[in-house]
Amino acid sequence: MNSNTPRTLKATSFQKKFFCLVAIVFSLSTFGQAPDGFKYQAVVRDSDGAPIVNETVGVKIALLQGTASGTSVYSETFLPTTNAHGLVNIEIGSGATSSDFSSIDWANGPYFIETSIDLSGGTDYDIIGSSQLLSVPYALHANTAESVVTDLVDDADNDPANEIQTISRSGTTVSLSNGGGSYTDSVGVYTAGTGIDIVDNVISVTEGEAEHYVGEFFDGGIVIHVDHTGQHGLIMSLEDLSTSAQAGTFSSNSPWDGASNTADALAGSAAGSGVVLCSDYSAGGFTDWYLPSRDEMRIIVNNLYEVNKALDSDGDPLTTIISEGLYHTSSHKSSSGHYYYNFTLNSGYHYNNGGSESANGYIRAVRTF
Repeated sequence: MNSNTPRTLKATSFQKKFFCLVAIVFSLSTFGQAPDGFKYQAVVRDSDGAPIVNETVGVKIALLQGTASGTSVYSETFLPTTNAHGLVNIEIGSGATSSDFSSIDWANGPYFIETSIDLSGGTDYDIIGSSQLLSVPYALHANTAESVVTDLVDDADNDPANEIQTISRSGTTVSLSNGGGSYTDSVGVYTAGTGIDIVDNVISVTEGEAEHYVGEFFDGGIVIHVDHTGQHGLIMSLEDLSTSAQAGTFSSNSPWDGASNTADALAGSAAGSGVVLCSDYSAGGFTDWYLPSRDEMRIIVNNLYEVNKALDSDGDPLTTIISEGLYHTSSHKSSSGHYYYNFTLNSGYHYNNGGSESANGYIRAVRTF
């Protein structure tokens, strides 16, 4: 075909798709940097579908905003020469134009590329079609964002700092500076359960309090009873306070509350008596010792194996086991005297008519924890 023979461009749907595909591929290839344009390729064919090779053609590119027939925000023309395969290479943004490519707001899309061709290399263009930019040229978008940061926007001042806001958080309150307001954020708000500790949004497992046990040396004595919590109970002194003392003079007769019995008996009891010795006793930094009641003495009896084993094997010569003998309690039995336990006979509780307060016996103090 003679190169002077007029030719028309055959605009098939295949060609339109091809223009769109090539435009997307080459615009994406430029995203690594921040260029002033992006590359575009197209194959120019005549009405018979044959590529037009090694000839200068006129190309007009328009960028349409919103739709394929939307408003043109930029247009330019080129006079490229096709290669041996009919391919033209152009860079959108570098053609002959009176438009400002840098003013395009890429965030306000979508955008479409409208392609027009003049096979004679003139300006009598035929519109081939338009193809959407399926991916925004982000490097160009970044240039637009940079212009905002450097205050190249019309906000009535030249201060770039007053557009910058700082986000902060205090507890559950999230705030934005420069009039941005605040709100309460419930995300990340937790309530610590048992064994859990939360400090500055750090969640950790706390070690639970160790449970106590009978035979444990603790708080200046030895544990003889532990309640259901594992944290509280009864402690016995590590030694006899006396091996031959009277119990005291009693008025209370609680079978279980030795602390109350001891307190009531102090005023009428002589120095050196069991209630006075226990009340004056101090060990482990504690001074709240007292003469055990009948029921508290029963606890000692029931746990005698564990208690004596621990006291006998601790290696301390100052600690003494429960000996064979008469141990006083603070529980009063009316006019018949008070209760005591005879470990020599292992025969249980006894009381002496006429008041066993006058009998000499062992004194061992207890306290609660």
